[in-house]
Amino acid sequence: MATQGQPRPVIRGKMGEEGSEITYYVLKMSIAELVRDVLLTTEISTYDNKTLSDTLQRTLKKSRSKKDIARYLAEAHKYGERFMGSFVLAAWGGNPQFMELKLDESDSIMKYFKDSGIVNDFGLLSLDSSAEYFVLDGQHRLAGIRSLLNFYEDDPSEYIAPPGLKDDDVSVILITSEGLKEHGTKDITPYKQRLRRIFTVLNRHAKKTTITENIIMDEDDIAAIITRKLVNELPIYQWSGEQQDTPVVLTTRDSLSEKDQHLTTLSTIYFMNKHLIKNIFAVGEDYFNFSTGDDDLEEKYKNLKMIWEVMIDKIPDWTKADRGKMKNHVEIEDRGDDGSMDHLLFWPVGQKGLALYLGLSLSIAMETKSLNKRMVEDAMGGLDKIDWDLFSGPWRGLILRQTVNKNPLLSNQQKGEAPADVVVSWKIFASAQAENVVADMLLFLTGKLITDEKQIENFRNTWENKLQLYKSTPEQREELWNYTLKIRKAASK
Repeated sequence: MATQGQPRPVIRGKMGEEGSEITYYVLKMSIAELVRDVLLTTEISTYDNKTLSDTLQRTLKKSRSKKDIARYLAEAHKYGERFMGSFVLAAWGGNPQFMELKLDESDSIMKYFKDSGIVNDFGLLSLDSSAEYFVLDGQHRLAGIRSLLNFYEDDPSEYIAPPGLKDDDVSVILITSEGLKEHGTKDITPYKQRLRRIFTVLNRHAKKTTITENIIMDEDDIAAIITRKLVNELPIYQWSGEQQDTPVVLTTRDSLSEKDQHLTTLSTIYFMNKHLIKNIFAVGEDYFNFSTGDDDLEEKYKNLKMIWEVMIDKIPDWTKADRGKMKNHVEIEDRGDDGSMDHLLFWPVGQKGLALYLGLSLSIAMETKSLNKRMVEDAMGGLDKIDWDLFSGPWRGLILRQTVNKNPLLSNQQKGEAPADVVVSWKIFASAQAENVVADMLLFLTGKLITDEKQIENFRNTWENKLQLYKSTPEQREELWNYTLKIRKAASK
């Protein structure tokens, strides 16, 4: 390091069993020092890219460091903050020297600190010039900083470094081989193994935040911010707070189950907003990674709130129906007279598919006009003619699918009867591509997609290939398709 030989204040710590404990030091370092003196794993002299055993870290992802991290550091100061977590460094070779802090015991306060043992691990650390210091945790942050400061002359940064970045202090945890029986020997293999284990602990066992947690906390993702504002302000999402009343929005999970009294989930509203923003305003995924400023936020929020108000008005079931009765996988002929059904728009896949459809429809309309309420109402036109029951033609087998469990252990086996060959059950198609399938069908039903007979025939073939129905006959599929065409005729007028 540039300050090798110059002692610096540190706190010493140890972790592990005696004889094999890891000794580490906590210190601060300027960004300028970090960039100048700290290496990536692949840059240390003992690295051998031909042997897997020497690989200490994940492959560096250039897009993450050069784009995400560099952009954050370049733009965060505009909104009043810039912060990074601690870097974990390791030392190859050398022998850093720790000197305990000596106190003047004639001072009563200093004597108290000395007698209490509090300062035993406070001191100065001299960093050995023969050692190499590299990043064990934080390599993408270091690469992002390097890029921003034009460390790579042949690969210039897309962003401009903010004022004062080089002078920022970062927290550093420096791990050495002290405490290991191999310390000071030429065999560095055990130390390598120890560092790989440390890296695994730092990464594999670190619990990633959930989508819901990100939506609740994120102050950069415009879709997350708008989602929070909508949930707080739109009457449809208000909850009495009473324990006996089910909240409209589920915040603990990302999916709903049969007879669930929630209308939707927080993550569903978030992804609906992303679909709308992406398609209406023609932005990519990177748009959601960093704050775009208060003016842009206010504009997007105003437009999305207007869209949501039209959606809610045009889908009266969302506010009037018993939410629990709208999610029942029961065949139409087997239902009672309590008004229950299996309503596509009460499931996350249907809600996200609707938002995707609406975003695509509005993007087409906005080629010649600016977004307005009438345009949204027109895009919602015809949806009131659609049969949303998942057991009906457009959705049966496509979104509500039959799954088969072969040779189950059934109770009739205990009675000496022959076991049934299969158990057939209904299940919502809820993979990432399912919402696209919903959007495509809505575009077809409303006449916004596919107009001539050849295209319709191709669409039918695609639809039929996606169906999952147990032992369905050509006659049954023909009946479903004819009903789908009947809905299209009504919804596309």
